Amino acid sequence: MIILITNKEFMNNQQQLPKTLQELDIDTKELSKRIKALQNWKAVLSIFQSEIFTPEILIHYFMATFNEAGPHQYLTNRLYHMPKKFIEYYIPQFVYMVVKNGSQSMETFLESLSSLSISNYFKILWCLIAYSQDEKKNSKTYSKLEAFQRRLEKQMINGALTVNNEQIEQNKDNQLFQEKLMKQCIEKEFRSYYMIFHDRFIIQMIQLSLILKSIETQNRKNFLLSQIQKGNSAINRMIKMNKELAYYRGIIIPFERDHEMTEASNLMVHICEEGAACFNTKTRVPYRIVIETISINEQQEKIDSIILSENDILNDTEDFIQMDVPNNLEEKMKQLTHEKQQDIAFNQLIKYDSQSSSFKDFDDLNNQILSLNLTKRRSSSWSDTENSQISEERQEIISPQKSKDLEDGLSQVSSDQQLPTLSVSVIEQDLQISDLLQSPKQQTQSVSYIQNKTNSKLNPWGEDWQDKFQRIKQQSIFKNFDSLRIRVIMVKGGDDLRQELLIMQVIQKMNEIFRSAQLNLYLKPYEIIVVSENSGILEFVQNTISMDGLKKYLVKQKLTMLQFYKQYFDSEFYQAQKNFVESLAGYSLLCYILQIKDRHNGNILVDNQGHIIHIDFGFALSISPGNAGFESAPFKMTKDYLEIMDNKNSSMFEYFRRLMFSGFMEIRKYCASIFQIIEIMMEKSNFNCFRFFEFTEFKSRFLLNKTELECRQKIDKLIQMSIEDSHTKLYDQFQYLTNGIYH
Repeated sequence: MIILITNKEFMNNQQQLPKTLQELDIDTKELSKRIKALQNWKAVLSIFQSEIFTPEILIHYFMATFNEAGPHQYLTNRLYHMPKKFIEYYIPQFVYMVVKNGSQSMETFLESLSSLSISNYFKILWCLIAYSQDEKKNSKTYSKLEAFQRRLEKQMINGALTVNNEQIEQNKDNQLFQEKLMKQCIEKEFRSYYMIFHDRFIIQMIQLSLILKSIETQNRKNFLLSQIQKGNSAINRMIKMNKELAYYRGIIIPFERDHEMTEASNLMVHICEEGAACFNTKTRVPYRIVIETISINEQQEKIDSIILSENDILNDTEDFIQMDVPNNLEEKMKQLTHEKQQDIAFNQLIKYDSQSSSFKDFDDLNNQILSLNLTKRRSSSWSDTENSQISEERQEIISPQKSKDLEDGLSQVSSDQQLPTLSVSVIEQDLQISDLLQSPKQQTQSVSYIQNKTNSKLNPWGEDWQDKFQRIKQQSIFKNFDSLRIRVIMVKGGDDLRQELLIMQVIQKMNEIFRSAQLNLYLKPYEIIVVSENSGILEFVQNTISMDGLKKYLVKQKLTMLQFYKQYFDSEFYQAQKNFVESLAGYSLLCYILQIKDRHNGNILVDNQGHIIHIDFGFALSISPGNAGFESAPFKMTKDYLEIMDNKNSSMFEYFRRLMFSGFMEIRKYCASIFQIIEIMMEKSNFNCFRFFEFTEFKSRFLLNKTELECRQKIDKLIQMSIEDSHTKLYDQFQYLTNGIYH
């Protein structure tokens, strides 16, 4: 009888262990408890060896068995056989686990990645530097991390050797083999030199964003162009040092590969002068540059196809690898990061609030804001007049926003405010509505790129970047390279991008979920590369203008957003309107799930296809600007947004509702892939977004214990709460009064 009960319990426990991503509706701590309760590693191993054991499932079990030596080692070994694109995506998480929890097997795995790819080495190294700064407080822990860093470097250098000791012993008398061995030994030395040159070059790129602040505004562009010449001169100097090694033809920046079967185009071979721009903030000057990148492998294959003349190889004693590098650069950037977080217009409001009674209502708050002496307004966009994707300085984190329980808030919505139920006749006004939820692949033939209307009197975007790219490609000496990419990047020093990277990883994952489900929700992931705790490189979102910039443009044109969309997009208005709705749905779900705040119009872009794109994720998960109760809506929904959707009684608004529900249900289905990103990085974290974070509350947003009908009702209620939310309007008005950001 006892044995029978035990077997039954055993079977129940075995059934409780999730085998697919859809079944993973529990966090790793709960999963760890279930594994221990099972007390049968053979049963667990059978799951590990299953054909449906996907990389995402592996990560979840990897975290759950982190302190179990056998399973942990086994799963680490499985990582060697996972897709490259998957592994490269999770490098920040792998490094973070080593820093915060320690793992000899994971260290060995990362060392192996470094030996296989110099690009991997730099990505791992930069993440290690970025995530380990807090560990300096513990000398023992930090000394271990320094030893790990030295091993990474050693493995990268030894990666030049493709032969082992046994092969060397067996080929002592083989002349061809010995020549090959000698060549590889020489490459080891050159890898050591390259690492030094590379570090100096990247440091100079980062330091430039600080140096530009000391240059007079009117002279910054010319100074930036002179530094671009020094950067290209440094690349040419490296080519002169070694014309045989492909990576000596440029600077490796660990960009993502486009596809699993293609090599990453991550060797920066040239910096273009066209498209360079400076952006002004109070403490530093981030800048934009256009670069040409190719894959190292293709460069090696075509090593003799690009011949530089002697005029191309400059003898500049002050190029990027010759210029002095300050020893305290990271400390300077850390101070600037701190100053940025402290420099807030919001402080004026918080200070005023603390000296007065609480605000009775929003009209009262509005009057008190108006009474403040806020005559000095910062520019609502960066000083460059070209398309800007960068937001204002982030505001200081005072305390978590006192978020209300959504259900309580919903109960206050009166019956006459509820979302309308569309009649069949209204939906039938647009016969295309039934096709709008088809897959992006099915719609590819019918959806065309909206060409930039350069001849139009209305064109706030200027020249299409695709036209610039074609012009640059035609002038490039690498134009015949299949891997040639023209990239637009932002370089930032004195700014902590680690949290931005975390949020962007979630955006990437959500975008993958939408694409896999063939849903037409739009998100725009862009690359963020963390170089240190206080510096990094971001992909510049092309063909965009901030909503703030567009609003200012429309004031001059005396047009509303809807009027502008209709006049500019003209016969393609329907496509632009559809693009707007799909992007609004995607980012509304993102803002709800991650509680992204500070959504003023400097942090929202509009591209020349009609999409909106959110940027700057300094306030998310558990933090918001100040403690005045702003931005309580689940996501931003304004009068302009509703007008572009033809208001609530329209087929486009119905399309928005359908996308919101379909997108949410798909995210809910694969919530584990989002949980694991957050769970790893929240462990012993000093990220601001985790200051008041509770995983249980975060998990509740996915409504895992609700029925499909209840989820549909919830989404409708979230939409209702967001429509014309008074907090949203008030926050926009505050940003206008303090920073001049239009709304």
